[in-house]
Amino acid sequence: MSLVTPGIDLLGLVFIAIAAFFWAFLFIGSLVSVQIGYDLATWKIALATLLIALISFTIRVTSIRFRHKRHAASMGAQLVPEPQGRLLGNIDLGLEIIYKLQTGYPGDGIREQLANYGPVVNWRAMWTNMIFTTSPEHIKIILATDFQNYVKGVHFQANLRPLLGTGVFNSDGDMWKFHRSITRPMFTRERIGHFEIFDKYAAEAILKLKERLREGYAVDFQDLMLRFTLDAATSFLFGHNVQSLSADLPYPHNASYTTSRHTPEGNAANAFADAFLKAQEVVSLRERFDWPWWPLTEIFKDKVRQPMKIVNSYIEPIVKEALFKKAGSGASQGKDEGIEDDETLLDQLVKVTTDPVILKDEILNIMIGKDTTASTLTFIVYFLSIYPDVLARLREEIISKVGHTRRPDYDDIRDMKYLRAVINETLRLFPVVPFNVRESVNAATWPSENPDERPYYIPAGTRTTYSVFLMHRRKDLWGPDAEEFDPDRFLDDRLKKYLAKNPFIFLPFNAGPRICLGQQFAYNEMSFMIIRLLQSFMSMKLDLGAAPPEAIPPKDWAQAEGRKGSEKLYPKLHLTMYTRAPADISTNRNHASVVDIPYPSTSMTFITPGLDFLAKSLGALGGFVWILLSLNTLVVARFGYQIPTWVVLAGTALSIPLFSTIYIMSVKIKNWRNAAAMGARIVPEAQGKLLGNIDILTMMMEKQKTGYPGDGLDELLEKRGPVANLRVLWTDLIFTASPEHIKTILATDFQNYVKGERFHYNMEAVLGTGVFNSDGEMWKFHRSITRPMFTRERISHFELFDRKAQQVISKLKERLREGYAVDFQVGIVRSAINLTFTIGFKDLMSRFTLDSATEFLFGHNVQSLSAGLPYPHNAPYVTETRTPEGDAANAFARAFAEAQEVISRRERYGWVWPLMEMWKDQCYEPMQVVNSYIEPIVKEALAKKQKGMITQEKTGEGADDETLLDHLVRVTSDPVVLKDEILNIMIAGRDTTASTLAFIVYFLSIYPAVLARLREEILSKVGPTRRPNYDDIREMKYLRAVINETLRLYPIVPFNVRESINASTWASDNPNDKPYYIPAGTKTAYSVFMMHRRKDLWGPDAEEFDPDRFLDDRLKKYLSKNPFIFLPFNAGPRICLGQQFAYNEMSFMLVRLLQNFSSMELDLAAAPPEATPPKDWAQASGRKALEKIFPRIHLTMYTNGGLWVRMTENDESI
Repeated sequence: MSLVTPGIDLLGLVFIAIAAFFWAFLFIGSLVSVQIGYDLATWKIALATLLIALISFTIRVTSIRFRHKRHAASMGAQLVPEPQGRLLGNIDLGLEIIYKLQTGYPGDGIREQLANYGPVVNWRAMWTNMIFTTSPEHIKIILATDFQNYVKGVHFQANLRPLLGTGVFNSDGDMWKFHRSITRPMFTRERIGHFEIFDKYAAEAILKLKERLREGYAVDFQDLMLRFTLDAATSFLFGHNVQSLSADLPYPHNASYTTSRHTPEGNAANAFADAFLKAQEVVSLRERFDWPWWPLTEIFKDKVRQPMKIVNSYIEPIVKEALFKKAGSGASQGKDEGIEDDETLLDQLVKVTTDPVILKDEILNIMIGKDTTASTLTFIVYFLSIYPDVLARLREEIISKVGHTRRPDYDDIRDMKYLRAVINETLRLFPVVPFNVRESVNAATWPSENPDERPYYIPAGTRTTYSVFLMHRRKDLWGPDAEEFDPDRFLDDRLKKYLAKNPFIFLPFNAGPRICLGQQFAYNEMSFMIIRLLQSFMSMKLDLGAAPPEAIPPKDWAQAEGRKGSEKLYPKLHLTMYTRAPADISTNRNHASVVDIPYPSTSMTFITPGLDFLAKSLGALGGFVWILLSLNTLVVARFGYQIPTWVVLAGTALSIPLFSTIYIMSVKIKNWRNAAAMGARIVPEAQGKLLGNIDILTMMMEKQKTGYPGDGLDELLEKRGPVANLRVLWTDLIFTASPEHIKTILATDFQNYVKGERFHYNMEAVLGTGVFNSDGEMWKFHRSITRPMFTRERISHFELFDRKAQQVISKLKERLREGYAVDFQVGIVRSAINLTFTIGFKDLMSRFTLDSATEFLFGHNVQSLSAGLPYPHNAPYVTETRTPEGDAANAFARAFAEAQEVISRRERYGWVWPLMEMWKDQCYEPMQVVNSYIEPIVKEALAKKQKGMITQEKTGEGADDETLLDHLVRVTSDPVVLKDEILNIMIAGRDTTASTLAFIVYFLSIYPAVLARLREEILSKVGPTRRPNYDDIREMKYLRAVINETLRLYPIVPFNVRESINASTWASDNPNDKPYYIPAGTKTAYSVFMMHRRKDLWGPDAEEFDPDRFLDDRLKKYLSKNPFIFLPFNAGPRICLGQQFAYNEMSFMLVRLLQNFSSMELDLAAAPPEATPPKDWAQASGRKALEKIFPRIHLTMYTNGGLWVRMTENDESI
């Protein structure tokens, strides 16, 4: 946790912004001074900065308001009424509400504004929209009918993250669904109907109560209930309670000197409980002030740090113990056959995840539930103490059902109608979450309660606050006695008159998809405690003399209207409602004297990445200017000497490299120390000729365009060994081709090597948060939703492959009969009988896999094969056959490839890539094409789901005719998640397979003996016409060997990268050397392309194409003893789910191809110039010198310019 307070952090941001303005004006001042000889005074620059900042802010605020007015008018809506404060930005109104939330009765300040403006108002405090409503129709929209549009939002999550992390109460979308799904199994009817836990701790609480009452002192009932629910909750969560009831209860403030008995367990538990409450108070105050204003209340101290330190010190050992137990017992992860009766929530959670942060967050989120129960029990006892007739009637019901001693069971509680009515009436008047907030994702409208008025306009990104507390007390919804306590309203005609016709007027447990999972658990726990209490005590009354002064309502409340005027306690809020301080209640025990008890859019910015990068960097430059200006002020004050502006500018320019050098050296020294402490050594660094190894970066980028894969890195690894630190632009980039290191990254230390924030940022324009661009639980979620589509049964149905293969071969033959080559990488080749023609195999394969992939994903293919194939570059003028579907599909394919090229380039440039896109976001245009193609398909699927054409029920492995998109919309309705996942799968399922097929055909065309042997195997198994099935393909050993050898020499993802979370070590290839030190937060790149060609791993013929190495003794000699030397589909937990699908698709296509064609050869004359390798490759060593194609890389490997092939058709073909 940072030592910088939130307030200082905010002031730093403001400081940078101001400094940026100063920098701009200093620059202008320098120009003025140079051009006209007039030196602007510093005070003039400061004044101009302030004025420009105010003008810019005013323009922005005004433009937003005009935009909202126009948008509202276009939607036939009106703006929400705005109260007008006396100060700019309604600062007075905002501060008044916050003050009254702290010191007044719940709803004070708000109630008056609602009386003036109606049930919905826009506070617009600090120029920020904050729409407040108590309308059940509006709350229904937020919580249910338009649930997807109203989220917790980034502001809410940031404010509450120190306490709630990313748990179920502080997350949205799929992360929220994940958290909810892992806790749901603990709240089944069977689990919550077991009352042993309640009985044990209720007995302890009542015993504690009796002991203190016998001493003649009042008891703080809220404190007692917090202990009861804490012990019950921790027993339910962890399997052992924290024993908060073992410590003595506090004495009243007016008691004579007494000594409380303390226990170590009780002290620790109560310290935890106090800290937990304190943390809730802090984060709730942050939420009321909101960012950026709440940090100003914490300038000198981060108020949540200390209480959370206590909370974490209590929770983290429990989590570690559970993880240790799991590791020791080998408990299975992902158990889904239900849970045992004695299994705790933590036991259940560690089956699903072993991430200690997620476990801690989820526990703390669930534990807030114990506060809600404790507070509600406190308010119930408060009402029973001031309404003795209600207590008598409730006690009569209890005694009649279970007597004075019998423990109630689930059916007993269900039959006690008046008990449920008392609880409900308490929850109506004092709902434990009285105010709540959401943030609108998109602009929307809310209906007016007056049908003659236009609806209210809700702008996108607006905080919408709603109050069930105020709604529960509205007389137009609950009748003229709405503020009176009367449990009979839930039993008599008023139930039908008000609640039955509009259930959304009563929401003590929220509603819609986020309705409280523990609702019935809470009802059971409260009911059980009240029953046990009234079995033991006959009457109760408040003892106000025992309550401390802060528990007594202010005297001016007595003049207020409604319930506030008669209140005898002081209700307060943090995240939930509670009583401000203990008050006291007198009770009569059965057959005993009187004693005392106390109570208680997704939108894309128009700023280019380069300008955004410069704007952020400008702030840092401005910081240096600010420091030098401050020094200037000191010099002027001390010596009367004004430092010239050019000196300030020069000092700034010099201070930046100085500061950078100090920082870089300090990091290197720290790494040296850490390496020594771990008995390791620093990874050897590449030594370029220019600062920051800029020459190495430019060399790699140039080799990427004109070189062979691995050029430049080969020479580096020869000098440095199988691992080297490229250290480009002073940033560690550790590169390895060692199978041991790659095994560490992908498997043995998988949790420590993630994609990382930098990779996510570079790739998010195309991959979003899909499976290839996410980590942790989000990655697990994405992987889990796609896994069912790649089962053995699904991937062994070859009808889809066969239809597309037939189209491809038909298209191939048509073009070949014209006498032209076909680009095989884009499509599949065909030829005329007994004739040979040239085909662009690259183009054909891309179309084959695109149509297959889209049919598999969406249920209908994009018909890219319907468009004519491209002609060779040397063909005379010809007219291609075009179709609207084919043109659109091919435009999509081109844009998708271009977008991949852009993001792969971003990843290679590293943190400076925005400078390469100064005037244009190079991903924007291609992704607009991609999105315009994908988004309608996603919308159609979601529309089908809404109409019931896709049911929500899970289908296990999925029906045979179910598409991946059908399956995904069962799991999520988030269109962004769906689009991201589809694009991620399309990269995996289309580009990789198409390119591998192209490389296979390339090898078959230059190794005719391999082609002849492979064709012989195919014809011997399935003949010249029969369609192969799964078993046929599995038996074709040489076919698999050909595919594997191609993947060895041309793995489709040749280079990959991860980022280390914690510092670690990698073993040295020389056992006598110390291991390599890998700093935390370091990019670790690895190459299976280069590893697959290492002669020490694969033998002296490692660069030769020889499928027999996967069949003869070399298999045992090399691969069998070290499987991690061959990783075409990744390895470890991230191993490709579609591996067998890809093998089947490639195998099927090759079988069909060689059933139709007897020979192939490259047609180099038909290939465009960019497809021909540079002439200097011929002088290189190894495979590079033999190559007749130009392999290139973006996210995956492909052949530049296509693969143009001449083929001869078989007489007996299909």
